[in-house]
Amino acid sequence: MRDAGAYLLHLLKEIIKAMLRPFVRPLLERIRRVVQEEMVALHGEIGAARTETAVARTEATVAWAELAAIYGKTDTVLQKKALNKHLSGLTGPPLIVIATHHKGGTVWLWNIFREIAKCLKINIEMETYQKIYHRPNCIAANSFCDIFFQPFSVGINTIEMISVRFPGRCIKGLHLIRDPRDIVISGAYYHMKSEEQWLHEPNPDFKNMTYQEKINSLSSDFDRFVFEMDNFATSTIRQMANWDYHTNHFFELRYEDLVKDVDCMIFRSAFLHLGFTDSNLELAMQICSENSIANKNYLLLNSNHIRSGQTEQWRKYFTAELHEIFEKKFPGVIQKLSYPLWREA
Repeated sequence: MRDAGAYLLHLLKEIIKAMLRPFVRPLLERIRRVVQEEMVALHGEIGAARTETAVARTEATVAWAELAAIYGKTDTVLQKKALNKHLSGLTGPPLIVIATHHKGGTVWLWNIFREIAKCLKINIEMETYQKIYHRPNCIAANSFCDIFFQPFSVGINTIEMISVRFPGRCIKGLHLIRDPRDIVISGAYYHMKSEEQWLHEPNPDFKNMTYQEKINSLSSDFDRFVFEMDNFATSTIRQMANWDYHTNHFFELRYEDLVKDVDCMIFRSAFLHLGFTDSNLELAMQICSENSIANKNYLLLNSNHIRSGQTEQWRKYFTAELHEIFEKKFPGVIQKLSYPLWREA
């Protein structure tokens, strides 16, 4: 009886399949054709977008080459003027660029603009050390980002690289510097304890010790500061010295001024330069206030990266001998960046 019931059920299923087959097959075939056509169209759009991006990047590269040919790589002043003129003529979608230097307030500004991007639902991308120094010719992963954050800014090359990576974009940015002597002090203390990967990689220059092992092996702050000057701080200080401080595309900021900017009025001017208005400006100001270094809660939450946040630490730590070593290694940098000389302090 069970076998008969099972047979009848099987027979019923086959009859239903046979009845539906003439209708189902054409329907499935139609769905397949529609999907295939949509995929072809989508691939075509993606291919066209990639081609347009490649052409734009090529045009930007050619434009830079033409500028260099006309004005000469050796004439830096004319080269910068030519690049600024070229960038001023661009009418593409705006790109906000935040340019900072290692141990000069980078994490502070990153926290502010990352929160702004989150609240405004816009894209933000951070350039990495690996991209700049290990893959210098790579294109930014997200060429359509709204905020591009570069924590290892490299002078005029920053603007050059950005104009190639984001062709046709109208650039408005902020550039933050800090007293280079405080960069040395903050960097030395940070590199003694940070978990950043590169600090824990064996270095043949240090007899296969890591950077952190080497700096911790030194017996005094004096030796650690000299070591920092001779190593990582060198590139940071030269980057600040080589920056183009006359471009109208960047609003210049100093760490020392921002720390005292309790009411965020300097930040407000910076936000206005970037194009923030109305509710967006109010939001940016609120986020800035919540992330102020004067806010003890902010310092507590970021204690892994920020040791004290204080300015002019060099007055406490730099001896006359350290100042002389610094000036010999970086002649004229303090004056160029308009920071007080130790003899005048």
